[in-house]
Amino acid sequence: MGRIAGTCAICGRTSYDMHRCGICGATVCSRDFVSDIGVCTRCLRKGLWVSDKGPE
Repeated sequence: MGRIAGTCAICGRTSYDMHRCGICGATVCSRDFVSDIGVCTRCLRKGLWVSDKGPE
């Protein structure tokens, strides 16, 4: 079985290692993905991700 390369929605780079943003659903490369929280750098800059910890 062959691997399918994808194009990053943010930087336009073609890569086999693609991730899907948990907020906007964009397909992004590992450079533009924050794996700790599962969002792309675009959503992270906009402040759209929500932490799982509440206010203390």
